[in-house]
Amino acid sequence: MELRFRPKFKRDLLKLKGKPKLNEKIYTIIKQIRSARTISDIPGHKALDEYKIRFRIKIKISEKENYRLGFILNNNTIWAERILSRADFYKFYRR
Repeated sequence: MELRFRPKFKRDLLKLKGKPKLNEKIYTIIKQIRSARTISDIPGHKALDEYKIRFRIKIKISEKENYRLGFILNNNTIWAERILSRADFYKFYRR
Protein backbone atom coordinates (compact mmCIF):
# COMPACT_ATOMS: atom_id res chain seq x y z
CA MET A 1 0.00 0.00 0.00
CA GLU A 2 1.13 3.51 -0.73
CA LEU A 3 1.10 6.13 2.04
CA ARG A 4 0.59 9.81 1.28
CA PHE A 5 0.19 12.79 3.57
CA ARG A 6 -2.32 15.61 3.31
CA PRO A 7 -0.98 19.13 4.02
CA LYS A 8 -3.16 19.41 7.16
CA PHE A 9 -1.58 16.24 8.54
CA LYS A 10 1.87 17.74 8.14
CA ARG A 11 0.76 20.95 9.88
CA ASP A 12 -0.81 18.96 12.73
CA LEU A 13 2.43 17.03 13.12
CA LEU A 14 4.48 20.22 13.32
CA LYS A 15 2.20 21.55 16.07
CA LEU A 16 2.93 18.42 18.13
CA LYS A 17 6.69 18.70 17.72
CA GLY A 18 7.41 19.27 21.44
CA LYS A 19 5.86 15.98 22.58
CA PRO A 20 8.50 13.24 22.22
CA LYS A 21 6.33 10.32 23.44
CA LEU A 22 3.57 11.21 20.99
CA ASN A 23 5.98 11.69 18.10
CA GLU A 24 7.59 8.32 18.79
CA LYS A 25 4.20 6.58 18.68
CA ILE A 26 3.18 8.42 15.51
CA TYR A 27 6.33 7.38 13.69
CA THR A 28 5.82 3.77 14.81
CA ILE A 29 2.29 3.85 13.40
CA ILE A 30 3.53 5.37 10.14
CA LYS A 31 6.08 2.55 9.78
CA GLN A 32 3.34 -0.02 10.37
CA ILE A 33 1.10 1.59 7.75
CA ARG A 34 3.93 1.71 5.21
CA SER A 35 4.72 -1.96 5.69
CA ALA A 36 1.07 -3.07 5.50
CA ARG A 37 -0.12 -4.90 2.40
CA THR A 38 -3.83 -4.67 3.27
CA ILE A 39 -5.94 -2.61 5.64
CA SER A 40 -6.21 -5.59 8.00
CA ASP A 41 -2.41 -5.49 8.48
CA ILE A 42 -2.66 -2.11 10.24
CA PRO A 43 -2.96 -2.70 14.00
CA GLY A 44 -5.51 -0.73 15.99
CA HIS A 45 -7.43 0.78 13.09
CA LYS A 46 -11.19 1.23 13.23
CA ALA A 47 -13.63 2.43 10.59
CA LEU A 48 -15.51 5.59 11.47
CA ASP A 49 -19.24 4.89 11.64
CA GLU A 50 -20.46 7.64 9.33
CA TYR A 51 -17.85 7.02 6.64
CA LYS A 52 -16.98 3.93 4.62
CA ILE A 53 -13.45 4.90 3.60
CA ARG A 54 -12.29 6.81 6.70
CA PHE A 55 -10.50 5.18 9.60
CA ARG A 56 -8.82 6.16 12.86
CA ILE A 57 -6.10 4.86 15.11
CA LYS A 58 -6.07 5.68 18.83
CA ILE A 59 -2.88 7.05 20.34
CA LYS A 60 -2.91 7.09 24.14
CA ILE A 61 -0.12 8.99 25.84
CA SER A 62 -1.54 9.21 29.37
CA GLU A 63 -4.93 9.22 31.09
CA LYS A 64 -5.51 12.83 30.01
CA GLU A 65 -3.71 12.85 26.67
CA ASN A 66 -5.44 10.97 23.89
CA TYR A 67 -4.94 11.56 20.18
CA ARG A 68 -6.38 10.12 17.01
CA LEU A 69 -4.74 9.63 13.64
CA GLY A 70 -7.30 9.81 10.85
CA PHE A 71 -6.73 8.35 7.43
CA ILE A 72 -8.59 7.61 4.21
CA LEU A 73 -8.31 4.39 2.23
CA ASN A 74 -8.71 5.02 -1.50
CA ASN A 75 -8.04 1.94 -3.65
CA ASN A 76 -4.47 0.96 -2.70
CA THR A 77 -3.50 4.38 -1.31
CA ILE A 78 -3.73 5.51 2.30
CA TRP A 79 -4.01 9.27 2.82
CA ALA A 80 -2.95 10.37 6.31
CA GLU A 81 -5.48 13.12 6.90
CA ARG A 82 -5.30 14.51 10.47
CA ILE A 83 -3.64 13.93 13.83
CA LEU A 84 -5.64 15.66 16.55
CA SER A 85 -6.57 15.41 20.19
CA ARG A 86 -9.56 13.18 20.82
CA ALA A 87 -12.05 16.03 21.28
CA ASP A 88 -10.86 17.97 18.23
CA PHE A 89 -10.76 14.83 16.09
CA TYR A 90 -14.43 14.04 16.63
CA LYS A 91 -15.38 17.69 16.06
CA PHE A 92 -13.55 17.59 12.74
CA TYR A 93 -15.19 14.34 11.61
CA ARG A 94 -18.66 15.45 12.66
CA ARG A 95 -19.13 17.35 9.39
